Amino acid sequence: MSQDIGNCRTCISGPAGPAVGSFARGRNLIARLRDVGLLDAELTVDELMRVWTILTSGVTIQQLANAPEEPFEKGSFTTTLPQHVEMYCTHYAPRHTAKSAIPLRKGNRHAHQG
Repeated sequence: MSQDIGNCRTCISGPAGPAVGSFARGRNLIARLRDVGLLDAELTVDELMRVWTILTSGVTIQQLANAPEEPFEKGSFTTTLPQHVEMYCTHYAPRHTAKSAIPLRKGNRHAHQG
């Protein structure tokens, strides 16, 4: 089985198959978010995906390196993922709505959560 990823065609087989398939699904999701106006349309999908991959893999690597015994849901690093996702969405929101795309936070809750 092969699948288009960016401008190249990749064979999804062998030990890297699941990772390549996962990357392709993530890239397609980022493209759809950009195409429906939730991410800045002036940016390439490659740039958006590159930063997303750096963000998520960085948090994961920190968790595995520093506290591998902690479960994902309670990890010292993985519990910061919602904040990182919020920063990503705010930073890459369409320029005309960047300030209003995500409500300001009050403590550990979003403003609309009370």
